[in-house]
Amino acid sequence: MNTWEAFLAEHFPGYLLPETGAQALSVEAAARFLEGISGEPRQLFLLLATSALSPRIAAIEDLALRELPRLVRGMPAQAEVVRQVTLGQLRGQLDVRATLERRLGGRPTELVARARRRQIDQRENVLVKALARRLVAVIGELCALGAVGSAGFFAKLPGCREALSRLLSTTALGAVADEPITFMHEQAAEAARHPAYGLALDLYRALREALDFADPKALARLVAEGALAPLAAPARFELAVLVRLIQALEQALARRQPGRFTLSRTLILKNRRDIAELRGDDGAKVAFFYNQACLGPGPCDLGVRHYLGQKGRLRPDITVISSARGAPPRATVIEAKLSDDPGYLAQGYQEALLYRAEYAPALTGWPKAILVTSAVLGAAPRREDEVIAVGWDQWVPQIVLEGLLEGLC
Repeated sequence: MNTWEAFLAEHFPGYLLPETGAQALSVEAAARFLEGISGEPRQLFLLLATSALSPRIAAIEDLALRELPRLVRGMPAQAEVVRQVTLGQLRGQLDVRATLERRLGGRPTELVARARRRQIDQRENVLVKALARRLVAVIGELCALGAVGSAGFFAKLPGCREALSRLLSTTALGAVADEPITFMHEQAAEAARHPAYGLALDLYRALREALDFADPKALARLVAEGALAPLAAPARFELAVLVRLIQALEQALARRQPGRFTLSRTLILKNRRDIAELRGDDGAKVAFFYNQACLGPGPCDLGVRHYLGQKGRLRPDITVISSARGAPPRATVIEAKLSDDPGYLAQGYQEALLYRAEYAPALTGWPKAILVTSAVLGAAPRREDEVIAVGWDQWVPQIVLEGLLEGLC
């Protein structure tokens, strides 16, 4: 494991989640957290769905390609008489004796009826159909999100989805009744002999637990363990740079003025765009923004909007905005590049120069822009350079800490 990856694995999400959030998360807070670090609004669904399906690829393949086709070939179409109990509604032929027994037993609103029910609509078949339809929908959304391709861990899922869709549209499975799934359907599937029922029941429960339940402790554990998994390596490196920066600034402030500054993790809070904040007892603060256009537009953004009609904004990987008491805020922007290719790193330095020109009014301190690379660089930052470059092995250098904290303490 690379040193930056080892660092991120050790400290993520401790510097991005409040202590309470690390122990228990609501669905809304988990969604905000994942959207904040990924920029994608469906990251929570992606994480939950992949956590449910990834250990069960073989079971999905077994069900879709083998056991379910065998089951539907033998699905009977006969009808049988079943007894139904409802509240205030009569469905089928009234069973007078059973209804009277319920009234005498203190249940006057229950009606018992006998109705013909197709054998194909047995509860275990209803569960199998519901599971097949849900798998089709979930795999389809994973494909739309780019999580499923022609190669890799989930490569077999599109074929399974096609097989399930075909069974639902061309066989007796599609004619099975649609009903809300209850514990009685689960019991029926559990007792059924055909292997397809057991596979379907296990998959149904896994998807229900992952996508329908909202246990705060389970969500916190899943986010802590899997939030980085769907992210590409360059995004993970950006987060490593961010987390180490927050950690280094917190430690530097604690050494200078112990107890004065408090770190708040704000990513999961409503109406907050910053990812974290260091706030002093006198109102001074340092706010951290990730992958956001949080500074006013400059000549590039304004020109592109005016001449080309494009409303997109330049988005630095990290923006740090510090505010000393009684002084205007000042910002520093950071570009992170996971590469050791000299040409690509030169391009990254040029991007940092562009940010320095674009956001010049807000970049009033030092350094104004920083390129952080995963490669080892042969030169140290110079104070006379407004735009500097730092390798991960030296991140965060003391000279940068002093510049970012100048005027705060």
